[in-house]
Amino acid sequence: MGLSHPVACKVQEKFGSRHFRVATCSMQGFRTSMEDDHHVELALENHTGFAFLGVFDGHGGANASKYCAATIHKKCSVIPGDFTPEKIQNAVLEADEEWLVETNEVRNHGTTCVFALVDYRAAEEGKEESYNIIVSNTGDSRCVWGTLQEEESPGFIQCTEDHKPTNPIERARIAKAGGIVSNGRVVSALISRIAYILGW
Repeated sequence: MGLSHPVACKVQEKFGSRHFRVATCSMQGFRTSMEDDHHVELALENHTGFAFLGVFDGHGGANASKYCAATIHKKCSVIPGDFTPEKIQNAVLEADEEWLVETNEVRNHGTTCVFALVDYRAAEEGKEESYNIIVSNTGDSRCVWGTLQEEESPGFIQCTEDHKPTNPIERARIAKAGGIVSNGRVVSALISRIAYILGW
């Protein structure tokens, strides 16, 4: 159950460097506690030509989103060589496996994961002003790209595809993993069994 009225105060942060002006804004809303997190890294330790911008939408508690905010950028930073879809996916899966160990008492907390790796090496070398952006998402948090100009209405492009349980491909993946979709939401196998036994 959520709150009867939202916690509407907002926490804002600003980050800046020679190449970036980044701002974040968080609001708790109707949840009884803040379950989301984010991370901004303007230069990865081992890929200094890349910035990391990530948002993590927690579910069932704050622990998973906080873990991802503290971990995913480090996993990306130690990827050898160039970033490829397979290497990025393996980094996220490695973090997931570490989170799901049986000794983790809050492993039932979940989170979405959407982040961008922004390559500013060309701008650093003065060759061009454009930036190359690699986007990754797990779950239904969405990345959009666009520009804001006073003379024009903002135009945004959706860069990711939501992994919603109502999506047939995602629904099949959930079923293969032993989960069940009920009322458009993912239900764990254990809860599903209890609900079936009780006739819910």
